Amino acid sequence: MTARLDAYFAAFHTLDGKTERLGKLSEPVASLTLPGTGRLLRTVTIAPEDTVLLWDYLDQRDFELLALRIPGDGYLHCAYKVDTPTSASDLTPSGNDVRWREFDLSCKTPWLMNTDEARIHATLATDAGESAGLPTVLTDGASEDAKVYGVAANNPSTTESVTVEVWVLN
Repeated sequence: MTARLDAYFAAFHTLDGKTERLGKLSEPVASLTLPGTGRLLRTVTIAPEDTVLLWDYLDQRDFELLALRIPGDGYLHCAYKVDTPTSASDLTPSGNDVRWREFDLSCKTPWLMNTDEARIHATLATDAGESAGLPTVLTDGASEDAKVYGVAANNPSTTESVTVEVWVLN
């Protein structure tokens, strides 16, 4: 079984009556044929001050698109987990180089990740550091290929729950 993923993107910015457009909705920015081996769609409600795992590698092993969207009001602190695979043929996480990469999600726009590939460095200081204003994980020759193995979210609100949609497609 195969699946097709058509991705559309457009943003419109209006200032002083003049609208500028980035992208368009009439044609996809990418069209992909996918193996169609998995699709995970879930809605998670996160209680105030709670932290939950939104997606794990064991839920669906690989993805071409991972999207998070807050359909109502809210704000989340999020992170995705990267690690090196066990081997070139065994893509399960090795557990040797686990790193969490933080990002925040508001209800303004969705957050998209269009690959499960990543870069990592075994030395934490190099992985998180910089050299000449650039991240050393991108410039150090000892950095290696890694994969995304999970996504978690924390609701910083002390009073309101936040609902998030999770889409993982391949």
